Amino acid sequence: TMNISHEVFERNKKYLAPDDDFIMHYLVSRGTSSYYFAPPSRPTVLIRCISVLPVYEKQARNYQEGIHLVVAGTRQIPAECLDPKIKYTNRLCNSSAMFEARMVNPNAWAVMLDVHGRVAEGPLYNCLMVRNGKLLTPRLHSALPGITRGTLMKLARENGIETDEADLYVYD
Repeated sequence: TMNISHEVFERNKKYLAPDDDFIMHYLVSRGTSSYYFAPPSRPTVLIRCISVLPVYEKQARNYQEGIHLVVAGTRQIPAECLDPKIKYTNRLCNSSAMFEARMVNPNAWAVMLDVHGRVAEGPLYNCLMVRNGKLLTPRLHSALPGITRGTLMKLARENGIETDEADLYVYD
């Protein structure tokens, strides 16, 4: 992977300013086949080199101005049907939730609930909140145990901030 990643960077560095930060974004699919149940011939791998400046500029505005959250009517797929620990972006419910939020406000972020009405996660991100000085996140029964989520919880604990996984609801 490192050789391929290095090659992608080398091919794209001419598009980056000398002080640009960038990320390597990896997408892997099971590959193509002639029909759905046929075994794929080999995985398809896409590696993108992306400047993070536009992302950081938008995130900075979100931190300064806040974000518009929309609770989507589309629910998260129950863990009994699909293990939430699997990270993939090919979930129709994720896209539907984002479309719902963007119909309300083009800059809105969607929050998805599980089938019991508890906060689960966003279409491509974990949800965390601060209440009474404590960092809270939904239990993992219907949410991905994301790397950023875990890192934030760890950093909070290391800095004396109490953390907890809880059943969170919209009114929280």
